[in-house]
Amino acid sequence: HVTGTNGKGSVSSMIANILLAADLKTGKFTSPHLVKYNERLVINGQDIDDYSFAVLITIVKKAADSVVAKGICEQPTQFEVLTAAAFMYFALENVDYAVIEVGMGGLWDSTNVIIPVVSVITNVSLDHTDRCGATVERIAMQKAGIIKENVPVVTAADGDDALGPIKAVAMFKQSKLYIYGSAFWGTEVKSTMEGQTFTLHAGEYYSSDYNINLPGEHQIANTSLAVVAAKLVSKQDDRINELALHIGVANTIWPGRLERISQNPDVILDGAHNPAGADALRNALDKYYPQQKRTFVFGMMGDKDMMYRLRINPKPAHFFGKAVVVISRIDHNGRIAFAVEEDVRHPFAHAGNILVDPAGVQWLEDLLAPVHPAHCFSLKFRCLFRHDRTSFLCCDAQPALFIFVVLDLTKSCLLQIRFTVHNAMLFTRCAHCSG
Repeated sequence: HVTGTNGKGSVSSMIANILLAADLKTGKFTSPHLVKYNERLVINGQDIDDYSFAVLITIVKKAADSVVAKGICEQPTQFEVLTAAAFMYFALENVDYAVIEVGMGGLWDSTNVIIPVVSVITNVSLDHTDRCGATVERIAMQKAGIIKENVPVVTAADGDDALGPIKAVAMFKQSKLYIYGSAFWGTEVKSTMEGQTFTLHAGEYYSSDYNINLPGEHQIANTSLAVVAAKLVSKQDDRINELALHIGVANTIWPGRLERISQNPDVILDGAHNPAGADALRNALDKYYPQQKRTFVFGMMGDKDMMYRLRINPKPAHFFGKAVVVISRIDHNGRIAFAVEEDVRHPFAHAGNILVDPAGVQWLEDLLAPVHPAHCFSLKFRCLFRHDRTSFLCCDAQPALFIFVVLDLTKSCLLQIRFTVHNAMLFTRCAHCSG
C-alpha cells in the first residue's frame, strides 16, 4: 500500500516490476492516468483491455446503484468506483500480489480497506490542503492513516512535522518503521538524463549498486524505498531475490516525470504540480542543464500554489533575457484570484516583456515563425493575438524563455499542443469549445 505527496507512481511501478521480475503475477492500481483509464488497472505490466474494463465498471455500477437505492450510502465517487473495480479485477485474476496506490491522503482514502504486507509513505509536503489539511503535520496524519497493526512501514518523509505523526502512529500500531536517511540510504555514483547508478546502503551489512532509467536525485530515494519494501516482503516470500530487485528497478520507466521526448533541443515533460514537485524539477534542471536556456510551456489548475510553480525559474535576469508570460484563465466558476497578475510579475520582474491576461487568450494563431538556423532554438515570435484578435506582439523579439500558462481548463476542453521542435510550435483550437 503506497501513499505520499510525490513519488507514489514511481515507487508503485518499481515494486510491481520487482515482483514481476520474480515471476509473480502482479496487479497494480495507480492514478491518475495519462491517456486512458485502462492505465490504472494493470496486471503483469499490461493495461486492462477495454471489454474487461467495461464489464468491471458495469458490475460495480449495478452494486453502487443498489446500495444507493437502499439508502445505505450516497453515490460513490469516480475513484471509489475505480477502486472497487481494481479490487475485483485482481481477485478474479488471482494475482499473487497487488500494488495499491492511494488516491489522496490515506486515512479516509477508498483504498484504505486492505491489510497490506508492507506500507510505504514516500514523503510528505503540502498538496491538496483543502482536503488533507493546511499544514505538513496534518497531512502527515492523513498519510499515516494507512499504517496497520504489526505491518512494517517504509518512508522517506523528513522533518519533525512530517515524521512526528508517522512515528507516533507506527509506535501505537506496533509497526516497525524504516526511515530513509537512517535505516537505509542511497548515494549517487553516476547521474545523467539517460539514467543513474547509485549505491543502496541498508544497515551495516547491505550495500549494492543499482542502475535505473529514471533521472533526478529524488528517484534515488524512490528506488531505495521500493527496494527496501520489496526486501521486507521477501522475508515471507523467498521468490523475491536479489536479482529480481535489480532487474525490476532497471526495467522501470514512468512517463511524464522528467521524460525527455526529443533531443537537440531537448523537450522534457514533467508533471510537477505541488511545491515539492517543483523543487525536484528545479533541482533536476539545475543538475542536468546548468547553463542552457529554458523554455516553458506551463499549465496549472486553479487550486495549485502558483508562486511555487513559478519558482522553477532559478536563474538571474541576465541569463534569460526577455520573457513573455501569458496567463489564460478558462474557468466557469472564477476560482482564480485577480492577484494572480502580481504573483506572476514578482518572480519574473526581470523579464523585458510580460503579458498577463486573466480574461483568457482565446486566439493563438501564427504563434511562431520557423526558427532560422542561425538562431538555433531561440524562439522567434511572428505574431501573438489576444482574445480580441488584436496583435499583442508582432516583432522579431527572441526571448530565451517563453512560458505559456493555462489556468483552470475545464475538463471537457482538450487543448492540443503540437511540437515540431526544429521549426515551429503550434497551438490548435479546441475541438470541443472552439476556444
